[in-house]
Amino acid sequence: MKKVFQLALIMTTIALWSCQDDLTIQTTSNGAKNMSELKVSPDFDWSTSKTVEITITGLPTLENVEPVKSTLSIKGQDKLFYSGFHAMNENLTLKCIVPSNETTIQLKFGSIEQEATIENNKVSFSYIPTITE
Repeated sequence: MKKVFQLALIMTTIALWSCQDDLTIQTTSNGAKNMSELKVSPDFDWSTSKTVEITITGLPTLENVEPVKSTLSIKGQDKLFYSGFHAMNENLTLKCIVPSNETTIQLKFGSIEQEATIENNKVSFSYIPTITE
């Protein structure tokens, strides 16, 4: 039992000794050796999220026609930002908090699927179809 303990102690010492280079302080490109020496540009944006205003233009319907209703889903690359039941003839303005690296937003309403680019923290969608010749 004593030999097993000694062998385990020797193996642990060798394992820790081999990792010694990994514990040294790594220098950055500007030569900083610790956190207090790091310099960051004053205009660096530290935020990890942004608020995006989403404007949806509804499809007008006749007064005596019941509007189409369905679940509206708004999502990014990996996450659902909003889900709610709405009528297609409603104009909506929603604000969603999205990751700051998100560049596009996807909208799904029933069988309608659209993707739009986020510009100046705003996105516009419309249920009104675009007619091409």
